[in-house]
Amino acid sequence: MVCEVVFEDDPPVTGFSVTGSVGTVTVTDEFETLDWFEPFSTPYFLPPTYIPPASNPVNPGFLDDVLQSVTGQSVTGSVGTVTVQPIEILLSSLGNTSGGTQATKTFSSLAVGSGAGRTIILMAGIADNSGTTSTITNVTVDGNSCTEIVSQGRAVGAGSIDCAIWVRDLTSEDGNVDVAVTASETVGSHSMSFIVVTGMKSTTATDTAAGSVGSGAVATSTTLDGPSGGIVVGCATHDDKDGSLAWGSSMTERSDVGTPGGTGEHRHGAAYDLLVVVRSASTETVTSSQTGGFVLSTATFR
Repeated sequence: MVCEVVFEDDPPVTGFSVTGSVGTVTVTDEFETLDWFEPFSTPYFLPPTYIPPASNPVNPGFLDDVLQSVTGQSVTGSVGTVTVQPIEILLSSLGNTSGGTQATKTFSSLAVGSGAGRTIILMAGIADNSGTTSTITNVTVDGNSCTEIVSQGRAVGAGSIDCAIWVRDLTSEDGNVDVAVTASETVGSHSMSFIVVTGMKSTTATDTAAGSVGSGAVATSTTLDGPSGGIVVGCATHDDKDGSLAWGSSMTERSDVGTPGGTGEHRHGAAYDLLVVVRSASTETVTSSQTGGFVLSTATFR
């Protein structure tokens, strides 16, 4: 995607341009005084924005705001050459499941890599048949709490199911870690998948959506937006551990597993995709080959 910046003065002037896409962006400044401009890149448009005189360095944050608004990319640098960095996936751990009655399940020795700039996005699920409604109350990485982004629970039959998306910027958590998923009470099964990414500008989601259907259903869906250069993530829990799940065309299935035997079983689904272009109000549907209760949580990040 190419972003061109045109400046208007009195009389009009040109000469400050931003061109490029993911990778290298070149910024050139040929004038002493630049006042107002209109950045554009079809079909995106921004209102006129003030540019400081060329004698002052262009603030990297300003460039970031311009290109983030126009192309959805992350930009660092100033006049000269700047870097555009989309989200990239480093590694993943998919389809971790556990049966047995317990409130907290710890999944041990999972690789998260090392180095600065890493963020972990976790997709967790639980199921219970105690007759009460259980929810995921905490997710930790080596004892450090993550932040809940979106969750969806539902009472089904004699119990309940829940699925949620949690995130954390990794700082001291390197190498192999323990990931713990905690429910509001003792439950029959836990599940968890995660990905570790770089280039994420914020752990605050750009959009979230959740949906649920009751017993006897085979599908549920959500609708959400997302920026280019970002990522879309989904987590599904179905109260029948058997059969299989199928995701719609706007997300790629990464995990589809049933929890081990015991009470309060469920099927865990996880999906994600990098967003090369802007995702605008796209519907994501998850279908099960079995009937039962169904919950779905989805989010996009940049």
